[in-house]
Amino acid sequence: MKTLAIVNPAAGQGRAGRQWPRLASYLSELGLDFDAELTAFPGDGTSIARQALRSGYNRLVAVGGDGTFNEIVNGFFEGGEPINPDAVLAPLSFGTGCDLSRSLGIGAGFAAAARLLQAKPRAIDLGQAAFLDHQGRPTERYFLNYADLVLGGETLCQVQRLPKAMGGFLTFLVGSTLALLAHRNKHLRLTVDGRLAFDGPVALAIICNGSHFGGGMHIAPGASPQDGLLDVVIMHHVGRAGLLWNLPRVYRGTHIGDRRVLCLRGREIEAAAEETVLVGMDGEQPGMANARFQVRGGALTVQG
Repeated sequence: MKTLAIVNPAAGQGRAGRQWPRLASYLSELGLDFDAELTAFPGDGTSIARQALRSGYNRLVAVGGDGTFNEIVNGFFEGGEPINPDAVLAPLSFGTGCDLSRSLGIGAGFAAAARLLQAKPRAIDLGQAAFLDHQGRPTERYFLNYADLVLGGETLCQVQRLPKAMGGFLTFLVGSTLALLAHRNKHLRLTVDGRLAFDGPVALAIICNGSHFGGGMHIAPGASPQDGLLDVVIMHHVGRAGLLWNLPRVYRGTHIGDRRVLCLRGREIEAAAEETVLVGMDGEQPGMANARFQVRGGALTVQG
């Protein structure tokens, strides 16, 4: 396969850039024949991926974090259609959270690189989100792992201000705690497959293609990126004390039994709000509600 490695040198507080020379040598030793291009600014991964697929590359090795993977997968599509339906994404996680690698069960760093050529490509679902950007303009974006509303987006704003040298777990734990201290519930009207699912105060709503988010939180233990459905986890009617109580339980996945946690599944989720509600997506914070989330079954082939 004609292969291009797209490297975000800023991922993981620069860890991806520092490790890239060693990783490039390692991939060559494994027998991978590839070209490489480094991203230069936020959003660059999308344009690099799009141009690469137009130019005949059919496997993109993504080196970075969850945000990098999100950028690159958005480059697989143009006008809502895949540029090359047979193209493959191979994610090598060197970022802060490593949540996609957990959800896919592929490991991170050099361990993921070691199994790359032996791994059989497989089709996974993608999420497709329609929402408002920060200027209030309608926009659309694909997500690999999850999208979130209310506290999730607020946490990402805090995480982006923290030094990533603390590592993924601690960065997201501190970010979550800071967001909790400033948090108040927002009123959301959530519809799943055309039926009203919830209408009331929400602390956190996660639309999950994968099972993990937030630097290792096991938010949706039953979610699978190959079942053609999105899992929706809604934490409702819960204040700061209840959120703090549930925080360690979320890492273990045992929060699901809480009566204030509603779990649903569907193919299309709509979220309406009368106040500003931030939307997070694969570790990025690209906009706000109102929003619609849909699943595109088997829309992406991954290797790893």
